[in-house]
Amino acid sequence: MDFYKRKELKRKSTEACRYFGSKHGCRSGEACRFSHVSPTHHLWKRRWTPRLSNRGNFKLLSLNLLAKSLVTTDHYRYCLDYISWEYRQKLIINHVKEVNCDLLCFQEVDQDDFDGEFTKALQHQGFIGAYKKRTGDKCDGCAVYFKQSRFKLIGRPIEIEFKRPGDPLLDRDNVAIALVLQDIDASVNILVASTHILFNPKRGDVKLAQTNLLLHKLSEVSEQHNAAVILCGDFNSTPDSAFYHFVFNSSLNGQSLDRRHVSGQTRIMNKLSRFGKKAIRYDKCGHCGSGSFLGRFYDDANQNSKNLNQNKTNFNLPERLHKLVSPLTLSSAYAEANTEGNCTGEPAFTSFHSSFTGTVDYIGFQNQKFKLCGILELPNSKAFWNSQLPNKVWGSDHLSLCCELKYIE
Repeated sequence: MDFYKRKELKRKSTEACRYFGSKHGCRSGEACRFSHVSPTHHLWKRRWTPRLSNRGNFKLLSLNLLAKSLVTTDHYRYCLDYISWEYRQKLIINHVKEVNCDLLCFQEVDQDDFDGEFTKALQHQGFIGAYKKRTGDKCDGCAVYFKQSRFKLIGRPIEIEFKRPGDPLLDRDNVAIALVLQDIDASVNILVASTHILFNPKRGDVKLAQTNLLLHKLSEVSEQHNAAVILCGDFNSTPDSAFYHFVFNSSLNGQSLDRRHVSGQTRIMNKLSRFGKKAIRYDKCGHCGSGSFLGRFYDDANQNSKNLNQNKTNFNLPERLHKLVSPLTLSSAYAEANTEGNCTGEPAFTSFHSSFTGTVDYIGFQNQKFKLCGILELPNSKAFWNSQLPNKVWGSDHLSLCCELKYIE
């Protein structure tokens, strides 16, 4: 090999293409002489912190898979080389094997993938799972898998549909799946649920109604089986939102809230359209360099008065959502590990793609029943300077959340 060719190959392997991570991607494709792999790929290495493993602990993973039935090439044109499910599935399976969790909660799982190769690959790792497809003509749903060597299923899977005929707030196809499991080692019952709440950023009323229904159902099942609750999913709401306050503070005064602002998504999406992804406010020191989401929602009259709708059209929440009280007291795993001052402790983002960057995924657990022993930190934020999700090294447009819990006796 001559000198010039060696020099060209070296240049291709060390210099990143400036267009690869942009909205429209690199037009040269594989013919581009610059690298389509971020030079900061080492920043994708994730570590557990802190680490207090012992025999009684168990680990849990939650991830929105990005169902192939929901992928459009226009939206993901920046990653056409890596958007196929066959490619992304291998990355996800390898990640599951690497983190070695005992419980898996997935969202956006296509029916044929649950019935096919995806579940077979997880069975080789000792998992068995249950699935609930969204109602209507949707192809995807939620799933929970558990290791047979650690847990035993009690009864049948609990399928929860958020669609109720005649109810204007419960008229969508979103669902949840929950399993009552017995820990073989500790002889303790746990209730593990996976859900995907409505996306529509302006329908905070529907999100609250769906989640309120879910929390009451989980509380009912928990009492029947004396089971501690773990709730995972994509809630399509940010850490500084009224929705987040309701789920993780157990109550909400919604009397003066505008339904369009309940989830917090519109604030972020409006900033992105005007200023780009750097408009997200986060603490660079949080989560070992990946950053923490800044800002909180304060549930008081003065704060809520700022959200009053001044338009002629009424966007206030209906009366049934004015005083919400959750039957469950949940803590968020990532916030529990990093709470400080005005910072929620949540990651700066759990989803990162062309139209949204922010935190919408959470792992909630009853802090009276569990102690948080560790979390799997997210990749350093510098890893995203030249790459959106999914990409060559990550198989979804969401990042996985993993935590380690132990029972409180």
